[in-house]
Amino acid sequence: QSKHLGYYDVNNDHGNMTLAPIVPLLEGRLSITGNAGNQRNNLDKSRETTTIRWVGVGNINFNTSEKWNTTLNYSNFSTYTNMKPQTDPFFNNSMDSLNFYQVTNQMGGSVNYTFGNKEAPRNLMIYTSYQKATETNPEAQNNSKSGFFSANASYSQVMPEAGVTISISYNMNSGKAPEMKSFYHGPGFNVSKMLMEKTLRAGFNSAYNRSTLNGMKGSPVLLTGLNLGYSPKKSEEGKHRITFNLTWLQRFPSDLQKQKRSELTGNLNYAFTF
Repeated sequence: QSKHLGYYDVNNDHGNMTLAPIVPLLEGRLSITGNAGNQRNNLDKSRETTTIRWVGVGNINFNTSEKWNTTLNYSNFSTYTNMKPQTDPFFNNSMDSLNFYQVTNQMGGSVNYTFGNKEAPRNLMIYTSYQKATETNPEAQNNSKSGFFSANASYSQVMPEAGVTISISYNMNSGKAPEMKSFYHGPGFNVSKMLMEKTLRAGFNSAYNRSTLNGMKGSPVLLTGLNLGYSPKKSEEGKHRITFNLTWLQRFPSDLQKQKRSELTGNLNYAFTF
């Protein structure tokens, strides 16, 4: 339900409770944060449907040194919905009632290592995450479960004197759901350079991915891109910015797609701020 109180709609039929602790340890090098809450509607029991949500989030950040940083995170989101049966003196259907549960858990972590020197820093990062979702309807005896795992490893290097930034990465994703099992992986590359007294940035990127779906090989994909960004120094009238992006996408033949397909996309944007 909502009421107009002279501004945007205000939800007046729900209650919230939230707890958000922050615990710093080891002189600030270790930080533990959390957030837990509950939300429910139908406070006056006047509606046919009641929904209760539980949310929990936890994060741990640990700086073992100036070069090493580790993070861990966990989140839980659960929803319970109860629908009351409709009252009819001549007809009673037991399927009118509904108890529906939905739970989503997500866990992730990353390790970040910075080395080199301040003039030419380098960075190595590894990140992984796993998400699990469950949907349950006891009346219909119907349960649905799915899980997704992803991982990424990347390396980047900055060369300030040359105005060049280089990064390489490798991505992997695996998913499993009812009647579906997927997997894809592949490397990526990105390089950019500042030109014309740092008013023009030119970049090139490329990524290649292979995938499978339910045991069948999907189309390998090669993505190649070129991007330019020109931003002259701000004048009395304002600041101009022009960006141009060109992307070439190639899908190669596979078990699921017998023909090769290509797409060429270009975008030109102009912005002026004052």
